Amino acid sequence: MPINFVPTAPWLFLKPPQYVEETSFGVTPASPVFKLMGSITGISPNIGITKEVVRSVGRRDPTTQTKMMEVFSGSFKYRPFDSTFMKYGINLPNDASPTGTNAASVTILWSQLINNVEKYFVLQGCKTDKISVEISKDGGVVVGQDLRWSKTYLYQTSATAAGITTPTYISTIPNTQPWSSLTGGANPFTIESTVWPTDRLKVDVNQNLFSISPNGSSSVEYLGAGIREVSMDFDTWNYNSVLFDYLMNLDLVDAVYTVRYDATTPTTLTFTDIGFDSRSWNFEGTAKDAQREGITGTPNSVVLAGT
Repeated sequence: MPINFVPTAPWLFLKPPQYVEETSFGVTPASPVFKLMGSITGISPNIGITKEVVRSVGRRDPTTQTKMMEVFSGSFKYRPFDSTFMKYGINLPNDASPTGTNAASVTILWSQLINNVEKYFVLQGCKTDKISVEISKDGGVVVGQDLRWSKTYLYQTSATAAGITTPTYISTIPNTQPWSSLTGGANPFTIESTVWPTDRLKVDVNQNLFSISPNGSSSVEYLGAGIREVSMDFDTWNYNSVLFDYLMNLDLVDAVYTVRYDATTPTTLTFTDIGFDSRSWNFEGTAKDAQREGITGTPNSVVLAGT
């Protein structure tokens, strides 16, 4: 049987995934100016429902099924060239001044050729639940950001159903180079103001979103950040006992990683009061590389600053 439709594919995105901060939760500005997270390398939206399977006495099989909730979540993976979208996931929310923090929600939009027709996809009321940032010698800066949201418009011929009337879209993908292991400068990582060589550092932040969904609502009416949990780990070369002493004494240490060097306004990850959790290394008779060690730790706080 011949295929009677034109299949879609990742290269058939017309407007790349882009975002704008909302005026209030789940409400997109009527005339939004959209921005890019970075160079998008993958998106994985998940659309689902919760339901009740109803069973009655006298029947072996269910009698019916009842829809309860619409559940929306997804992951966005990208190579950043600025820090704006990352800050929603890393920094603490500021309820008094939400702009640019996870106290504010965003709308995410893209369009794609579906059966050779441009269709719009709009996610409203998006907030970051978790974020992972890894900086490695060969892989550069890679961000994975998990979001939840309240409303979804799919397969739309325009974005007007989402209240978007006069948007400024990004319709072409720029060739801006994303951040790499070199953009942080010659000595990007310090612990207690001492330079530590590393070829891989990773930070994970969990904002622990909570949701409010009262009776009568088929989706969440509000998403908010709860307690923040931060972990980090990095690799270095084994050449003294300083990190071991920090670990065994549970010394709470401060560290800074410069993601993008600038003499005036660098982009930095500042970790405060890290308690190291473990130090690991392997000795192999067949090894052909210098002795390395891996360190894991739990900071009490992290801040992403700079542009």
